[in-house]
Amino acid sequence: MDFFTNVLEQHQAMILHASFNVEDHLDISEGVVRAFESEQGHLKHLLKTLVTEKKQQNSSLPPEVCHAFDTMFHFFDDSGVKAYKNGHLVYKLWRLKKSA
Repeated sequence: MDFFTNVLEQHQAMILHASFNVEDHLDISEGVVRAFESEQGHLKHLLKTLVTEKKQQNSSLPPEVCHAFDTMFHFFDDSGVKAYKNGHLVYKLWRLKKSA
């Protein structure tokens, strides 16, 4: 079993353990890659600007939030995008509902 399959299974188990029902889930990897590669969207530039700005302002955002943005920005280099394109990684969108 590869690492990412195991991580996906762990996330699914956590969702169920937290008493959520999965109403829908989509693989949005292709759209995320297009956004990072798009000259019009400038998502990578926007993310880099946000991270830089928050670091310069010594903003009140928790360090783990800045770290998450920084990690995301650095991950979407050529190797990260390639991993999404060849299916080794997936970007999922989940719609959950709390069980009664």
